[in-house]
Amino acid sequence: MAQPNHFSLFGGFTSGGEQSGDGRESAAFTVGLDYERRLSPRWGIGVMGDWAFGDRREYILAAPVFLHAGSAFRFHLAPGVERFREGAPKDANSEFLVRTGVAYNLYFDSIALTPSLSVDFVHGEQLYVLGVAIGWSY
Repeated sequence: MAQPNHFSLFGGFTSGGEQSGDGRESAAFTVGLDYERRLSPRWGIGVMGDWAFGDRREYILAAPVFLHAGSAFRFHLAPGVERFREGAPKDANSEFLVRTGVAYNLYFDSIALTPSLSVDFVHGEQLYVLGVAIGWSY
């Protein structure tokens, strides 16, 4: 089995659902952290958080379940919560979300470079999170 702990720093963009002033979808620069604890060679659990620097979303916190397919592909399903900025065009300040996604780990010893694509299902919208993480296994 791979090392049981994995910590990653993420950088990318969140797009979809948000509208800029001219009616086009805007993409918000996004940074994040995630931690995974491997329970077996195929399964892991963890915690993840993303901060988007857009007009509406402030951050998400989620508790993912990870499924590893082979040595490189990783799928995740994560229930969580999205927190909105003050003045966001929503009635509530936070809402339940479900994040699902896929990542591909490129390993260099204990370091992984991981491109990923996730889809957040929240308040009737789909938000797409695309980026790259650098992670360390220990």
